[in-house]
Amino acid sequence: MQRIVSVSTGAAKYLQDISAGAHVLQADEPLGVGGGDAAPTPYELLLGALGACTSITVQMFAERHRWPLEKVHVRLSHAKVHAQDCINCDAAGARHPRGHAQVNPARIVSTQFGCEP
Repeated sequence: MQRIVSVSTGAAKYLQDISAGAHVLQADEPLGVGGGDAAPTPYELLLGALGACTSITVQMFAERHRWPLEKVHVRLSHAKVHAQDCINCDAAGARHPRGHAQVNPARIVSTQFGCEP
């Protein structure tokens, strides 16, 4: 089953409205980088997704093997610092930290509006 996840700018500076099927949540940046700290950061949402996947997998594994399982608790943390991650974000040919995707804001905008840069 394919589900569309949609993200759009919210009511505040960096607040983002996220919808996945019938579910709605938000993301924001911390006060220190200009956000309102009104919701988890994108990094925290990624950690939550990884933790949920891990917990569900452990539950499924225990269920499949008929092992008694009362509770699963996954604790994650990250050491990413937004300001350091975005030092070169505006540079021409900026790349994702792992080098897998090039960022071209003009192309992104033009693609959304059906026109060529």
